[in-house]
Amino acid sequence: MAISDEEKAQIRLETRKLLDEFSKALASVKGEEASVIRKDYSRKEKSGKGKEPDNDFKEIMLANAPNKTEDSILAEKKSW
Repeated sequence: MAISDEEKAQIRLETRKLLDEFSKALASVKGEEASVIRKDYSRKEKSGKGKEPDNDFKEIMLANAPNKTEDSILAEKKSW
């Protein structure tokens, strides 16, 4: 199914109108900038192969997880 040049032009006009309306609506939205200040903002680097395992890995992962139980991370499957 081919689209004629006239249909393409109409689609472009409608798309431009939608984008302009969205831009105007978005400009009126007021929000705050979000930032997080952390004491430790980067991970500790370790040497290459043969490095010792990170014994604190589980605790670090659980500390960073927004949804968790005592011992597990709660995640949603196929949320897109």
